[in-house]
Amino acid sequence: MSVDGFEKDSKLLAASQEELRPICDGTAGGGELPRSGRGAAPERSAASTGARPPEPDQAPASGITGASTSQGEKFKGNGGVDWLQVRCFGNWDEEKFAKLANQLETAKQEAQNEKCGGLLDHPDGGIIVVQAKGYRSGTISVEWSIEFDGIGIGITREPVAYEFTPNVLVTMTSMILMQRGHIVAWEMCCRALASLGYRIENAVPTRCDICVDMTCQHIEEYFEKYETESYICRARKDKVFRNNRRVTGIAFGDTPSCRIYDKIEECIDQPQKFPVLIAYRWGGQLPEAAIRVEFQFRRESLRERWSVSTVNDLFDKLPAIAREMTHEWLRFAEHPVDRQGNHQTRSVEWCKWRDVQTMFCQVFEKNGVAAPRHIPSQPDITRLVEQAFGCLASAAGCVEFRPQNAKEFIRWIEGRFRPLLNGNGMEKLDRRIHEVRARNPIDRDHLGNAPPHFCEKVAPDISCDSGKAPGSTQSS
Repeated sequence: MSVDGFEKDSKLLAASQEELRPICDGTAGGGELPRSGRGAAPERSAASTGARPPEPDQAPASGITGASTSQGEKFKGNGGVDWLQVRCFGNWDEEKFAKLANQLETAKQEAQNEKCGGLLDHPDGGIIVVQAKGYRSGTISVEWSIEFDGIGIGITREPVAYEFTPNVLVTMTSMILMQRGHIVAWEMCCRALASLGYRIENAVPTRCDICVDMTCQHIEEYFEKYETESYICRARKDKVFRNNRRVTGIAFGDTPSCRIYDKIEECIDQPQKFPVLIAYRWGGQLPEAAIRVEFQFRRESLRERWSVSTVNDLFDKLPAIAREMTHEWLRFAEHPVDRQGNHQTRSVEWCKWRDVQTMFCQVFEKNGVAAPRHIPSQPDITRLVEQAFGCLASAAGCVEFRPQNAKEFIRWIEGRFRPLLNGNGMEKLDRRIHEVRARNPIDRDHLGNAPPHFCEKVAPDISCDSGKAPGSTQSS
């Protein structure tokens, strides 16, 4: 369906503002969720999104509006994290987990019998929807798949996570992320899990999508740039999407990847998204045209390219990652790029792509830290030290050694390593160091010492700068 055809259907748009509002505020069918015979749900907590519908007539405070393109048009838009998947490693309170497991299994059986989600009351208020069956994610078997406040949570039967196997999987989709933002939505998830008795020890992002929506921009303009080779991209793969012979989107790369597509065309088959997009992305009204520029990152690219290890680490580095992707990884030029003469850097950036860069910068400008690009040919010292720490922790667990403090753990490590350094151990160590340096010429600044967070984790009373305990006068 074309944009013109959609605009003519004014009745559908009018209905979307009122009839589809319950979908956005967490209820179905214009009323409260069915309780399956239960009483009314307890009062919802501050963590709940249920009582906060979008207000199409008023753009959210975080919206970015009124910036001008070089053609004199006014564009409106906003953006943020559009998809977030996290693997959580943590511990359940034994008593609460035993009770919760029974409740989840009962609700799961009800869902199987009624062919719809079973329902539970959350301790903080609101309703937990339990799906009729679990699922598998790689080698992880999720026994209970639940949804609370628009957040999908998969729970395994393990009360304690293993070293490389999480026991909780979290998925946040665009609806909750648009209305709450990624930082608040993640805090809501942590509070919801804590109320159920789960304590997160480590949270590893496995997928993250970031995007901006740009009104007054047309996908045909981007396709013209694509056809005339007026772009610079580090990805080797690209693809064009069509619907009824009309171009609806362009994709670059695999992981990371970028998709640029007609957002209005995509949402025609998902009308429940229109009220939320109008309120939180398009400045309060349905635009004549709107495109989305979306970057997707998987665990491998986050870890290998930017050394992202945790959710908070990802959030801190998103401004630098967004800037790299829009300024270095992909750029559109005013004129066709001279690829034969290898003069790509001289190309003048397309004015509308500068608007995209500005929007990403404004959306992710706060609370950012540097995200230095990891050079693949050079070892990542942070990852190597963390792997060493994991191996040492596993060794301690194998002999059932439970240190009471960091110093005791350090002494145990020293006792294990000293025999290896006796005899010709130092010669082996020196040879190994020379082999690594020969294969990978590494700047001294890149290697440095052990990462500060490693010292804080293992031995907070030992200085990372000197490698000596406080007050020590001799090197170890």
